[in-house]
Amino acid sequence: MNKPLRFNIALGRTKPVNIRNEEVRCPFCDRSKLTDILDTSGHIIWLMNKYPVLDKTWPTVIIETETDDGEFSTLPADEAARILQFGLDKWRETREQKEFKSVLFFKNHG
Repeated sequence: MNKPLRFNIALGRTKPVNIRNEEVRCPFCDRSKLTDILDTSGHIIWLMNKYPVLDKTWPTVIIETETDDGEFSTLPADEAARILQFGLDKWRETREQKEFKSVLFFKNHG
């Protein structure tokens, strides 16, 4: 039986809006204040998402770069490949857990 993902924008409304207000700090840039870290590889961090928008999911995030100045499309190919490999490894590990019926891996912009 197929069940659609349900977006609940209200769940993500608590995220600081730093795109429109440059005085608000990105919630993922102060690494000393990050919690619920699941794994790391160098500067790459996999952690629980504090600002989920999907109902009834186990939302995680991968922080790819050390600063807000980082942008995936401008990274050297070897670094981009390392980040993607880390993400795919975590996706595979999660798929192996019997508690999940399905596991979605997606790369968003930003």
